Amino acid sequence: MRLFNRAIRIFLWVFALVSAVIIAAASLVMRYMLNPPRSPIWASPKDAGLKFSEIHFPARDDGVRLSGWLVKERGAEGQRPTIVLVHDWGWNRLGTAAEGPLADLLRTAPVDLLRLAHALTEAGYHVLMFDLRSHGESAAGSGMSFGYQESLDLLGAFDYLADREDVSSIGVIGFAVGANAILYALARASEAISVQAAVVVQPFNPQNYMKGLTRDVVGPLSQAIVPVVNAGAALFGVAPPAAINPLFAAAGIDDVPLLFMQESGDSWSDIDYVETLAASTPGTVDLVITTAGDHRYDGFTYLINHPTPAIDFFNRHLK
Repeated sequence: MRLFNRAIRIFLWVFALVSAVIIAAASLVMRYMLNPPRSPIWASPKDAGLKFSEIHFPARDDGVRLSGWLVKERGAEGQRPTIVLVHDWGWNRLGTAAEGPLADLLRTAPVDLLRLAHALTEAGYHVLMFDLRSHGESAAGSGMSFGYQESLDLLGAFDYLADREDVSSIGVIGFAVGANAILYALARASEAISVQAAVVVQPFNPQNYMKGLTRDVVGPLSQAIVPVVNAGAALFGVAPPAAINPLFAAAGIDDVPLLFMQESGDSWSDIDYVETLAASTPGTVDLVITTAGDHRYDGFTYLINHPTPAIDFFNRHLK
């Protein structure tokens, strides 16, 4: 009997320890995924020799104040097509420096959106770079929603550009959360906003993404962490990852030309999902599968290092 009682006590202690680890890990995941720390703005277009102006505009519907830059095509006169850049979670308008313990743990790499902006201006485009809500210098929102609420920020950017006389047409490039925001925004855009082309870089199903990310960090425990994150998000009034899926928005997008891009070595998402998204979106022109490496961030840096596919796509559909 004593041996049995001792075994029960050991089991309860182990159960309590494992539960504590799961709750702590889930809390950390919620902290960084639903309310990531802000990255400071560490450079400006001036550092790349680009002409720009500071801009501020409200998000559509809820009016969250957003901050950014409008970068002008060198020597531009009159109207120009304009590309909006939409960053991922935890980044800002510049991308990410991928510094610190979390970046080391997740094996992320620097993503320099200023380089992409420079390439786009050299190709004859204005570029709008801005911080999503709760990122960079923009005002706080209610928490990360993996593209759903962030689509209001992108719609605000479209509204801002629609009122400018130096903008002839609008295109957009979005990374991950920014890619999801594009799909939601295009499904919700009014007919008065003419978005003529979009490059969608590694959109994702938040539930599957969280499973892949946590599996890389904590292994098999990810199966227990993800349900706790969903429950915790709902408890704090934030949309849980399981409730958000841009696939539901894809079919509602009008015939806007879209270019999808996905890295084959991305273990945080899956090619099958992106293929389904591309097939479900009426205006899909192409899906480019890159083979740049074995990490999700290789897909982001591929476009920074090889902007030609996006520029060629915009040249066909915006100019």
